[in-house]
Parts: sequence; structure tokens; C-alpha cells
Amino acid sequence: MATLNTLDRRALSGSGAAEPHAKSLLDSIDAIIGEVNARRTKVLGPYTADGLEQSIEHGLGRIPTGVAPCIVYNPDSNYAAGSEAFSLALGTHTATHVKVTSTSGIQYYLVVTGETA
Repeated sequence: MATLNTLDRRALSGSGAAEPHAKSLLDSIDAIIGEVNARRTKVLGPYTADGLEQSIEHGLGRIPTGVAPCIVYNPDSNYAAGSEAFSLALGTHTATHVKVTSTSGIQYYLVVTGETA
């Protein structure tokens, strides 16, 4: 997986007195990315629901121990009072895919983890 180390850190850190602080920040971000990767946690998406069950590949290599949907868009199409209520249901996940069914048009991300706690 890519980390900030694969980027030109010099371009991000700049020069002069601020450089030690920027290097420290970049090192902290690298540490957080490494921790997330080590815990087998991924953010997938964005996806747009079509009203049917969607089967989304997660790449964890095991059945997820946790799946959290994060809704980022609820379409406003001909609803008199703004955004209409929606539904989102998680199905039975497999070692390769998570299953999600939601109201058509909803856009979401999934946070999945394969950590065993």
C-alpha cells in the first residue's frame, strides 16, 4: 500500500524553520497509515446505490469483523421537504465481498476491518 513515503516528502515539507515540524507531521501521518494497514482496515468507495443488493470486493482476505457505512449524499429529487428518508442494510458478508442494499441514489463509503480485536 502507498504511504506518504512514496511521495516527494521534500515538496510537502518545504524548507526553513518549519521543516522539522512538517517532517514530524508527515512521520505521524505515515505512522497512522501504517497502523490502519496493520489492523486490516480499509475505506472503500464511493459507491452509488441502485436499490438492489451490491456486492463490493473488500480485499481483506477474510470475512470482515466490522463494516460501517458512511452516507455522503442523499439525492433531493422531487421531495417536497428536502431530502427524503432512506434505508441501508448490510447483508451477509463473505471473505471476498461485503453486501449492501440501499435506497437508489444514496452515495456512501464503507469502512471495513478484518481485525479480530
